[in-house]
Amino acid sequence: MKEAIATIGMFDGVHRGHRHLLETLLEESRRRGLHPVVYTFDHHPRQVLMGDASVQLLTTPEERLRLLRSMGDFELVVLPFSRAMASLSACQFYEQVLQRNHDIRALVMGYDNSFGNKQHDDFAQLDDYLRRDGVARIDDVPVYHDEIAISSTQIRRALQAGDVSLANAMLGYRYTLTGTVTAGRHIGHALGFPTANLDCGQQAKLLPADGVYAMTARCGEASWRAVANLGAQPTVGGRQRVLEVHLLDDGPQLYGKQLQVAFVSRLRDIRTFDSPEALSAQIQQDIEQCKSLF
Repeated sequence: MKEAIATIGMFDGVHRGHRHLLETLLEESRRRGLHPVVYTFDHHPRQVLMGDASVQLLTTPEERLRLLRSMGDFELVVLPFSRAMASLSACQFYEQVLQRNHDIRALVMGYDNSFGNKQHDDFAQLDDYLRRDGVARIDDVPVYHDEIAISSTQIRRALQAGDVSLANAMLGYRYTLTGTVTAGRHIGHALGFPTANLDCGQQAKLLPADGVYAMTARCGEASWRAVANLGAQPTVGGRQRVLEVHLLDDGPQLYGKQLQVAFVSRLRDIRTFDSPEALSAQIQQDIEQCKSLF
């Protein structure tokens, strides 16, 4: 069994703080001559313990694993999270999972990272186990943006406030959603701005706050600038929360296809207009503002 250096985390979003942690892991693995290993889980612990609706994620499992694999040459171990695993204390998890799978010689910890069942409350004793086994503990430092320590929680808060620019800065990339284009009420087409209605409701992924956004859209190899309305449609009597994407540059019909959108900037709140004509005039202003961002 190879001597290893490991880290563990959910890594939701694989944001700039996570990336710094993974870079530390790789740098220390080279310096110490150890095999780098990243442990993560197939599902968020709260999804297993409290149900899927209990947490809104920044990345789907597929997105998260793809982003992690793009970060470097390390072994990625995806643990199936279960209630039995949730019952393990930190020291039990260290002995029964980490050391049972690898000969761990060093453990890299995020600045706010902890693991194990909190009812056992033995995380403070983990250092005793590491010293007993001759395992070095390496504590990573936080990464800041505008004096905010970057974390998945801070990014969720930014998205819930509609501040996608701040969320993107902390992520290190543009926040994305992917969904199937479905038929809507064709209101946008009647106003002169046809939209692709995106069904994003089947994934436990956080939707930003309601508003009008500048974004990019991609289907296969094709991409466009876009303006999107996320929320209801009060001027035309819409009450359901939908994501309507208007593709600039003469986008094609996309019904039934997968469309990925990336949020660039929030343009304005959703509001009710006195007439369809006033709404059309505002949409044209939104488009011009969107174009100025690219």
